[in-house]
Amino acid sequence: MDVNHKETNVITTEGNVLKLAFLSSYGLSIITFITFVFAMIAVPISGAHAPDGGISYPYLDTIKQYPGDYIWQYVAMFMICLYVINITILSTIVTREKQIYMKISHIFAIITTVTLLINYFVHVSVVPISLMNQEYEGISLFTQYNPHGLFIALEELGYIMMVISFGFLIPVFRRKKRNSISIIYFIAVIISIVSFIIISIIYGLDRQDRYEVIIISITWLVLIINGILIGNKVRKVWKDNK
Repeated sequence: MDVNHKETNVITTEGNVLKLAFLSSYGLSIITFITFVFAMIAVPISGAHAPDGGISYPYLDTIKQYPGDYIWQYVAMFMICLYVINITILSTIVTREKQIYMKISHIFAIITTVTLLINYFVHVSVVPISLMNQEYEGISLFTQYNPHGLFIALEELGYIMMVISFGFLIPVFRRKKRNSISIIYFIAVIISIVSFIIISIIYGLDRQDRYEVIIISITWLVLIINGILIGNKVRKVWKDNK
């Protein structure tokens, strides 16, 4: 979004809407950073990145990891909700010719939110209490410690949908002059595609959590960086129209 009104993508000068747009962008950046911090604290005890190979199937001796390994998922639920809120708000302030790209991005943002919300909420609500009560049947399939389980698969799916959402934001923020926001989205999309192909070629179906770690790192870094950049641009428009 160029703040030059001759080239700007912003179609509204309504102060409250613009203020909500840049505040939600900054908020998304902050909460994503917090999520990242809590996720880094949760040292992997299974999967491809676990030291000494980590624990093995059926991953039932993991209740001692609660609540430390689960905190980031609670924060992540707020993060992805704020993501779809941010996209919804931004979709109201872009020019008509950009609306089609924004609407498609919005659709994939909703898919992302629904997929990840279900995944995280079910995981934190079902797995710990089941392990505490020694209700082990079927838990191995749902736990985050199973690198071939539903949790990892749904995470990959959710963040792949987010990357697709990023892809349709590229033309929204693209201008005649080079724009760092669209470049960052473009790089994220390319790295996500290339890394999936490489990991699939090397490991086949046994990619475990390798791609999950990559795509989470990519999407979260983009949310942090572009959240600040978009917030700055919209805030400048807001200040110019005060």
